Amino acid sequence: FILVPLRMLQRRVAGNTDIYFVSNQRQQFDSAECTFRVSGKIPELWHPDAGVIERAPIWSEHGERTTVQLNFDPAGSVFVIFRNQAEGADHLVAVEGSGPQIAAAIPIKLRILKAVYGPVPGFKYRRFDVTAKIKALVRSGARQIPADNEIAGQDPAEGIVKQLRVEFLLNGEWRTNQVAEGETLELPAGAEVVHAVYGHLRSRTISADSTVDLTQKLKDMAKSGKVDVRVDEEFAGRDPVVGIPKELRVDYTADGKPCHLIVHEGETLMLPPHPTIGLAPQWQTSVAADGSLLVKAWSNGRLELRTARGKMMRVNATNVLAPQKITGAWQLSFPPHWGAPPSIMLRRLISWPDCTNVGVPYFSGTATYEKEIEIPADRLAAGRELWLDLGGVKNFAEVSLNGHDLGVLWKPPFRVNITHIAKPGLNRLLVKVTNLWPNRLIGDEQLPPDCDWNARQLKAWPQWLLDGKPSPTGRLTFTTWHPWTKYSPLLESGLLGPVALRTAETIPVH
Repeated sequence: FILVPLRMLQRRVAGNTDIYFVSNQRQQFDSAECTFRVSGKIPELWHPDAGVIERAPIWSEHGERTTVQLNFDPAGSVFVIFRNQAEGADHLVAVEGSGPQIAAAIPIKLRILKAVYGPVPGFKYRRFDVTAKIKALVRSGARQIPADNEIAGQDPAEGIVKQLRVEFLLNGEWRTNQVAEGETLELPAGAEVVHAVYGHLRSRTISADSTVDLTQKLKDMAKSGKVDVRVDEEFAGRDPVVGIPKELRVDYTADGKPCHLIVHEGETLMLPPHPTIGLAPQWQTSVAADGSLLVKAWSNGRLELRTARGKMMRVNATNVLAPQKITGAWQLSFPPHWGAPPSIMLRRLISWPDCTNVGVPYFSGTATYEKEIEIPADRLAAGRELWLDLGGVKNFAEVSLNGHDLGVLWKPPFRVNITHIAKPGLNRLLVKVTNLWPNRLIGDEQLPPDCDWNARQLKAWPQWLLDGKPSPTGRLTFTTWHPWTKYSPLLESGLLGPVALRTAETIPVH
């Protein structure tokens, strides 16, 4: 069975090996006791993101089934493999701790300033004249007309409910019939079509009642220090403008830092927006190749471990250091020819769209953060692990310390073990962050068009492109589809933090 929102794919059998795949469906750390229809075999955990294979540290058998304790990163997953016969060796079946279940996070003071739910700014209402198409259908004998995009030849207003309206004469009397997209419009016998239009036919006027103020509602939620809610009309209490895209615009402060966030209808608002290692379980157990047990503690506390044979063991973590925030300025460098300056100095970490330097808000690509960090010697003492936690990253990070490549971090938690690379004193940290392409595409939309469009589809290849020349309007990108406009909200980008050094105490279990 499953205790938290997980997804377990169908069991597969390869020879004498039973294979299960289990994934966490939430963007937060989770743990679960999962029961499998297997017995007499040792469960192994195969981690697809790290390529690590380890024996499951905590498991128990109940008749023909095996229950395994699984811990997950946000949206994490694991293969649970049963291939080797259990030989009667003792193993852990339960671990209980005194103290908090999760390690202490770096506290963030959250304050909601303003929150408004309403139409997306700059949304364009579009409609197509389909009179000729409807007249042709009627001439061919059709009286039932489906209201869909085929009538117009394309979608005139993606993401919203459209309408088909037909004005006609019947026995000299003017009449109108209108149906919603997906329905069928029926014309009476003898109708003479005068005019027909398909698209968003509702009023173009946005009234004062077209938004919902959710400031107080979010303020009440923020008193707990966290906001996690799906943005939709149920949360808003009503749909302020039926049939068109909406978004929630939130102004808030985090530790006094002013922030702005836009969440589209149907998405989830999460504040603080970036889970960190501080929300992870406060302890981790592992089994070495020789069968010995090891506990990794992220905060002080006492653990009691019980084996299948009833043996009780105790572990005390008393020397775990508090997280060390990495503060101060960062040098941020950009590649040439993509609209951003060669380099800037950031007094604090911010999202690129919040930067006032020309070219930075619309930058898409890979930019490099550099900084010297001071690492105290006691964080590198024997029996400790030192981890660099980047906090929030949009969207990928390649980390190096003192010239040593530490790999690419592509999902939360954005953390890496630096125990064997770090040195006491000053260390040179370099983080290359890559964001997504929409910001550059939205930036190019601020310039005049350099090709012709049929709604969102390209009409024809522009001659300047066929000639291998740059865009005559100064645009840096070219696409055959037109998904963004100059009014589209920019995506969070860059290293967002908070960046911290976190120390774990590693304790052998005897």
